[in-house]
Amino acid sequence: HFYNAVRRAGGCLMCLSLSFSSETLPPIPRGQPYDQRMSQYPPYKSPIGRNVLRVWKSREILWQIAAMNEVELGMQYSLALWCRDDAFWVRDVISAKMLLETKRVENIAWTKDCAEWTGINDKVAIMGRESASVLFRAYSTFWKPQPAFKSVNAETYLKALAISKQLFLKKLHFTGIGASDAMLYKDKICVLKKYWCPYISAR
Repeated sequence: HFYNAVRRAGGCLMCLSLSFSSETLPPIPRGQPYDQRMSQYPPYKSPIGRNVLRVWKSREILWQIAAMNEVELGMQYSLALWCRDDAFWVRDVISAKMLLETKRVENIAWTKDCAEWTGINDKVAIMGRESASVLFRAYSTFWKPQPAFKSVNAETYLKALAISKQLFLKKLHFTGIGASDAMLYKDKICVLKKYWCPYISAR
């Protein structure tokens, strides 16, 4: 069903992975710099921080599969997109053609221009090829002592990672990334008011 739905939309499903258990994590290192990474919810003691690492781990595995697809197909992806599983889309994403016409597109990461928490909004990100190879590998960087990536949350960690690799961070308005956090409740879609952005008047 999912394969056919993607095909009808003009896409090609390259990988679908379903799991009934959480991603496993090794013991979280202590001391510096690890204790100062995502200090609002440090993974060594916070389930929120550990869940961030699980999300990053899943993304990195998918990126590894994408890289294998590139070798098999003899081509490279031009753009990559990640999206949280609780995103509710109220409009189409910005035209890929428009993004691909941007100078140095391969080194750009586009994110939403709100709910950034002093970093980058990590709910949905659209990345050029080189930017994707950096940000999709955030999980691996966490286990390395350098760079320190002192950060308050996932958003500031990802921003620090992007800056360390000299990526260009650009922002898109809601019209470009028209998605917001939502949940299914009694057969209705409930958009979470706290995370709806950018304008209160649009709630």
